[in-house]
Amino acid sequence: MLACLAEMQVNVWPHTGALGLIERYPPDEDHDLDIHVVRNWCHLGTVHDVSTAQALARVDAHFDADAYKILCKPILSGSVEMVAL
Repeated sequence: MLACLAEMQVNVWPHTGALGLIERYPPDEDHDLDIHVVRNWCHLGTVHDVSTAQALARVDAHFDADAYKILCKPILSGSVEMVAL
């Protein structure tokens, strides 16, 4: 039973606060980048500038297992551009 539960264990959020995951676009798009705001494995929303991302970082959210599965690998591996909020 413990082995089965260990497979379901959720990683602890490795940061002290929220992160902005940066997604950049080519110059001919409507905007330069999207900032996906995440805290405690919860996606809080997507914005286009850091000041709005910082405000969004304070929003309450609830754990979402699907978001966790999507976010875990890029955040823990550092394979995505991130900014602390």
